[in-house]
Amino acid sequence: MPLRRPIAVTGLGIQGWLPFAVAATAAAIASLLFSGWIAFHWVSDQATIDVEDVGEAVAAFAAALSCGLAASRNTGRTRAAWLFFAAAMFSWGAGEVIWCGYQIGLGVAVPYPSAADLGFLLAVPLAIF
Repeated sequence: MPLRRPIAVTGLGIQGWLPFAVAATAAAIASLLFSGWIAFHWVSDQATIDVEDVGEAVAAFAAALSCGLAASRNTGRTRAAWLFFAAAMFSWGAGEVIWCGYQIGLGVAVPYPSAADLGFLLAVPLAIF
């Protein structure tokens, strides 16, 4: 029977499975709390709208950061693909920030069309490239 080599997980100078397990657990808890808040409107309708808008922006920027990190660890066409995904997620996040500015900051209905729509619409072709 061949000997198995232990799996070495490395990245950003972090070794082992424990940091990944902690991060995955924290992400799962945050996702469950976010989903619960959105589903059950725990505080008020306005608070739920605020949490939803800010949460979507945070998620989009986290995805952009993750895609940018993946791009930095690759080369060639794979790097270009990750960069386009990072740009798409950043564009979506920028649209969410503008949306939050209208809805949370100014307390007004978001006009249509608005600058937020530009961020949302630009994300689609960037993700397709």
